Amino acid sequence: ILLMVHAYLVLWPCCQLVIETLTWGEGDRRLSRDAVPGEFTWFHWLQATASPISEKMLYSPLLNTLITGVISTVLALSAGGVLAWCVVRSNMPGKAWLQPVLTLPYIIPSFAIALAWETVFRSPKVGGQPGLYESILGVAPPEWLSYGTVPISITLAIHYFPFAYLLVAGALATIDSQMEESALISGAGKLTILRKITFPVVAPAFVAAFILTFGKTIGQFALPFLLGAPVQFHTVATMVYANLALGLDSLAFVLAVILIVISLISIWLSNRFIKKKSS
Repeated sequence: ILLMVHAYLVLWPCCQLVIETLTWGEGDRRLSRDAVPGEFTWFHWLQATASPISEKMLYSPLLNTLITGVISTVLALSAGGVLAWCVVRSNMPGKAWLQPVLTLPYIIPSFAIALAWETVFRSPKVGGQPGLYESILGVAPPEWLSYGTVPISITLAIHYFPFAYLLVAGALATIDSQMEESALISGAGKLTILRKITFPVVAPAFVAAFILTFGKTIGQFALPFLLGAPVQFHTVATMVYANLALGLDSLAFVLAVILIVISLISIWLSNRFIKKKSS
């Protein structure tokens, strides 16, 4: 029953998505005189990957997506891993109230985080009331701090680091302290214990956190749109929205399929990493 539900809710929509990219649609008559609704065509894939508009429609947004996705994932894993270590493996005061607080950034809607960043670092080039940065310091913030790669990566990391925190904290809680104590008695240094005992145990959790975070960041729409559109910084997700708004549904579906393929590749690479670690 579960397999049937999975096939109906996931596999069938994915198949429909691919079929739509390989057939002419009703709205494609304005793109080509040869468009016959329902007939097979490579037109949409060629238009997205090998046409004069491919750079702006696919390759530049794809590069932006990968850059912001990787940077935000690394930042999220670093912050989540360090905080998980502090909460689980240290005697830091205030751990009882810190644990629920660290999950709040994911509960808060992503567009709220983007709006909060824009409230602080609003650029005068966009117009409106000056941001908190300009009000306090008396100078406008640099544009790279207001919009583009840096704010998108940081806000995505803030929104998704709870994934890494929860997964790594759970893995750290399962480590048998006797293993570390035995290694310490045997003369192993702290770095050796971390590399030989602690990291192999938490590595699968880090990989799972990477998959979840990276998959979420590359498909995120609100943050890249709010902090990228004012400076024409586009990701694949925002280009999907732009094509749908223009009625170019099949081209939007091509970009959506590419996002799915990227996620599948990351899952495949992570599974290979876990298998190597387990062997």
